[in-house]
Amino acid sequence: MSGAALAGGIEQHKIEGVPVKVYSLAKTVADCFKFRNKIGLDVALEALKRGDPGKAEETLTKTYGQMDRAFKVIQLYNRFAKPDTAQEDKLAAACVRTAVDSVVEFIDFERARRSVAISKNLELDIPRVKCSQWVLENILLNLLFNAMQAMDINKEGTVEIEAKRKEEKV
Repeated sequence: MSGAALAGGIEQHKIEGVPVKVYSLAKTVADCFKFRNKIGLDVALEALKRGDPGKAEETLTKTYGQMDRAFKVIQLYNRFAKPDTAQEDKLAAACVRTAVDSVVEFIDFERARRSVAISKNLELDIPRVKCSQWVLENILLNLLFNAMQAMDINKEGTVEIEAKRKEEKV
């Protein structure tokens, strides 16, 4: 686990004046369901039963929210992990705006961790580029990671993404 799935749902409590990080009930239940194939569905269901019956709806709502966030992160990772072979074969023209939006969403946790802002200035009539969407997204992903890594981690910075049309080129 990493990113939002790891950091979300951790509450800080003071026990005898000492700050202690405690996993919330919703995070515990969500993690139990996430790893139900390893720990068993019975353990995940037991985690649901042990919660405060008066807060069952709240716990389930929080659990669903955390599971939904984890699912979205997994979908993003899956999208960047392997190309759509049907699209690769066609080498369809890629949409620059879609690629930029996808990559910016994908790196949001790392961007926030490094205190980096991302500025997008994309003209409305940007033509498509002749490569697969997956290839374009991976090129942009590498460029953005390189830009963030080149910044001083102790200072806030901004990465500017700009795309303009010049005749029929980007």
